[in-house]
Amino acid sequence: MKLISYEKPYEKVDYIEVVNNYFKESNMKLPESFLEFLVCNGTGEGPHPGSYLNEFQIRRFYSFSDDCSQNVFHINEMLKEDGRISRNVFAFAVDMSGHGVFCLVLDGVLEGQVLLMDDDNILLKQDYSESDVSDDLFLDISFESFLNNLVDEE
Repeated sequence: MKLISYEKPYEKVDYIEVVNNYFKESNMKLPESFLEFLVCNGTGEGPHPGSYLNEFQIRRFYSFSDDCSQNVFHINEMLKEDGRISRNVFAFAVDMSGHGVFCLVLDGVLEGQVLLMDDDNILLKQDYSESDVSDDLFLDISFESFLNNLVDEE
């Protein structure tokens, strides 16, 4: 597991318990590699390394603490209410512009893949196909691969 440090780390919580509580009423789950990342690294602002292939600089990995304005669950609920993501997409980080949102797909043919949502939306209907997703949204085939492609900005 790649180790990430933060300029401003967020409060650590029992990530497994918090995630299980959030998803308990759905059949969705986060990839094991993402849960391992949380336990090892936590979340925060200014991650190092934090540049995806020197193309997209991550501003923050959203917080899992209820006491934070950048709470990952609150942000996901707002994005769903605004019609920007469907229930099977999970936003976990944002880029430096504040417009690029890094998301995990939670089911279907793209389960576990990382997408980048800019000013568009990611709405994956039941039984969607890969062709339903614009090619420019794809970032990586898995969260683990995504992490491995994080580098320090050059």
